[in-house]
Amino acid sequence: MGTFAEHRPSALLASALLLALALVATPRRAPAQSTSPAPDAQQRQISEAISRLASTDPAEREEATRLLWTLGGAAEAALTDAAQGDDVEVARRAGEILRNLRYGIRPDTPKVVIDLLNVYRQDDRASAQTAIVGLASRGTDGLRILSRLWKEEQEPWRRTLLAQRLAERARAAVPLLLADASYDAVQPLLEAAADAAAPSGGQSVRDLAAYLLVQGGGTLDGRVARLKPIVAAVEPGGAEAKSDPKAAAMLAYFCRARADLPAARWAAERSGDAALLEALLVEASDWKAMAARYAARPNVSASIEDLGFITAYHRMAGDDAGARKWSDQIATYADRRPDDNWLAAEALFLNDRPDEGMDVLLKHRNYAAAAALLAPRMRFKELLDLAKKARAERPTEAAKIDARAAAARYFLGDRKAGKEALEKLLEANEKDHDFEVYAAITEAATTMRQPALAEESATRALAVVRPMDDLAGLFDDAGLGPGERAGRWWALMRLKYKEPPRVTFGRLRSLLRGELPPPQVEGLARAAAEEVMRQQSGDRDARLLEIGDTLVGLGYREAAKNFFRRLNAAPAPPTPVPIAFVRLGDFEADDGQWDKAATLYGRAWEMDRTRPLPLLLRGNALMHIGRDKEGRELVELAHLMPLADEAERHGLMSELEKRKLDGEARRERDLIARTGAFSSWYLSDALRRAGDEAYEKGDYLKAAGLWDRAFLDNQSKATRFAEPWANFAMPSLVHRARALGLMRGGELTAGLKEAELSMRYTPGDADALISFVTELDKLGKKGEAEDLYHRHTAPYREACAAWPDSGQCHNQLAWAQAKCRRELDDALKHAQRAVDLEPDNTASLDTLAETHYQRGEYQKAVEMINKCIELEPKEKHHAEQLERFNKALTGGK
Repeated sequence: MGTFAEHRPSALLASALLLALALVATPRRAPAQSTSPAPDAQQRQISEAISRLASTDPAEREEATRLLWTLGGAAEAALTDAAQGDDVEVARRAGEILRNLRYGIRPDTPKVVIDLLNVYRQDDRASAQTAIVGLASRGTDGLRILSRLWKEEQEPWRRTLLAQRLAERARAAVPLLLADASYDAVQPLLEAAADAAAPSGGQSVRDLAAYLLVQGGGTLDGRVARLKPIVAAVEPGGAEAKSDPKAAAMLAYFCRARADLPAARWAAERSGDAALLEALLVEASDWKAMAARYAARPNVSASIEDLGFITAYHRMAGDDAGARKWSDQIATYADRRPDDNWLAAEALFLNDRPDEGMDVLLKHRNYAAAAALLAPRMRFKELLDLAKKARAERPTEAAKIDARAAAARYFLGDRKAGKEALEKLLEANEKDHDFEVYAAITEAATTMRQPALAEESATRALAVVRPMDDLAGLFDDAGLGPGERAGRWWALMRLKYKEPPRVTFGRLRSLLRGELPPPQVEGLARAAAEEVMRQQSGDRDARLLEIGDTLVGLGYREAAKNFFRRLNAAPAPPTPVPIAFVRLGDFEADDGQWDKAATLYGRAWEMDRTRPLPLLLRGNALMHIGRDKEGRELVELAHLMPLADEAERHGLMSELEKRKLDGEARRERDLIARTGAFSSWYLSDALRRAGDEAYEKGDYLKAAGLWDRAFLDNQSKATRFAEPWANFAMPSLVHRARALGLMRGGELTAGLKEAELSMRYTPGDADALISFVTELDKLGKKGEAEDLYHRHTAPYREACAAWPDSGQCHNQLAWAQAKCRRELDDALKHAQRAVDLEPDNTASLDTLAETHYQRGEYQKAVEMINKCIELEPKEKHHAEQLERFNKALTGGK
């Protein structure tokens, strides 16, 4: 297996408009909710509680009242019967519970919200308006009551007040209306919000577009058909044209939702909204038009963001001369603004100028940033020379660069010198206790596979950590990622155990590696949950979920189930934890107990009926037990609820992907692309995922186009890759995909140009080279394949000659040779040398196994891969290789 390539692919109204709103057909009614009967045990509990409403013991009556209130919909039928019964006290209390349920009042509803409802019931307009404003500002509790009032209110003036406020809060109100089956209220509310919005519409119009799109039935098509004649009457620049910019902007959003970008562009041009038009030009990948628009902007050269974007637009439009002109100005910008040298270098990296970007960093002596990018590009000698230069010119950065240089020496075969250099850096830092230096040493030691040294450096860092230090990054550097999760467990352990940091670090490492005894793990999980519940932070559910999922990941499945059960167990928490029932439902689904899963998902949704995930999962579970119609209706309702909220849809998409509901996840991804906010991170990530999928399917040109759009916003200061190396890895991957697509499409010259760009970014990426050579071989282009192979394996040969004791250099060459099916005798020599130098390195063992396989030595391949499995029994790649080799050994294809 190649070791340089760590970035393999897996592997974002006027009267005429009111007329158009009015002319649309009556909306298709959303599905009615079916309420499953409560289980027998729960029915008995409900009957007993109703009988206790007549108890002579006040405490018993209150306990029964609260229980029935808490059960909500499950007790509604029985409460209705009781409210109509002969027992006056029982009927009175049952009626009160039903009224509370009707208005969305729950046991945990704040008293101030109930007081506002009472104010609303007064007769005067001022009181009603005060109450409505107050309820609208009280989050879900207040909006739930407003949505119930909207459903039941008959007084016109009250409905007007409610509509005005609900229009402002439409996005939050719609899920509540849908949950209450107030379907007829939803579209008028969204239309009111869109009408009340600013001329450009923005969020409110996108919400309406999303609703019409998901609802289906031709409603969106009908709306577009009625708006087009209105917008067509507006002539761009016509002095006497009747302008209706709101209608044009709305049509643009509607056409975008229909994936009709030419029509969306036509409407945006007539809206007068330049930002809307440019956003749609980007979505249409009209880079030439965007380049021209940016060129017309004043003072482009004064903004590093504008320079980055205009260079990108010229580059993606195929205008090499224009891209060169503007990239030269990026370098000039860095000379004028040396403090922005990294921003300038980054813009160059992203625009096919990797070497020029490195020159900017070195010219302005940003040695630390440059050092992080040299080794991955096989610039080892430059890194070693830079370390010497930094000691003389930038002593404050020298230690961090020296740590990278030590790792490079180790990589190049001088393991003793590399380790000793790192140990000296660690001791030297005892004077300054510089956290960042400790982190650099920790990262280098982990890279060098020196766990004891990494742990020693990390524990010293933890002894001096300050609030502003990157604790999560340190844990990532120490190999205990994801760092944010490790950081939260660290904070808990430091509260729970009064012990030296070194001991706590060992405890944390044991936890995250599944080495702690189960009782201790369960105790830690309980303590963590108590701390989270005590803090009541906004990310409470996410943190509780992480605790439980940590248990699952460590193999403590029953402990995890018990953990989630306890979260809503008596005494019930002040605020329910619906995600606990979701995860319990997941456990049942995993076991094939779909009926139980459906019940648990339903309980989760009843706790918070604004969240689509449990509703969709319940629908999916019902379809597994034959209740297809009911299940599909719930799934459709879940897809409808987020409207154009790209953050909500992104979260739903991610959760569906985790559960392998790929079709439903793909639908959410498509809705983000059609209705999400332009330039949002969520839209970019949705495009990135779509690109990943296209690449895996071999649709390389589509993947490259999606990735171009996904990472375009990295030209802005607000968007950054988490790791600097991604500024090389991602452009390289885009060029790799485009190269393969062009080659496969018969455009060989253009494909080879893209391949060269890819290798220029990441010369150490043997997997990219392998993909190009393999594709050229398939196409019968043997000459081009040979030329590409020999030119780009030359640096690997040179590295082996310069550093003959580097197991990883030998491994890199052997991997390229074996996978390209060339020079197999030489490949065997280098693969064996790599294993001799590092016998326990599974990457090298895997390469040796692959080399034997390519040589037809299948038994030896099996023997080598079994050694990998002994060292890394949970590694999926090794199991796949073993299956492949055994198949060949037994004569299979």
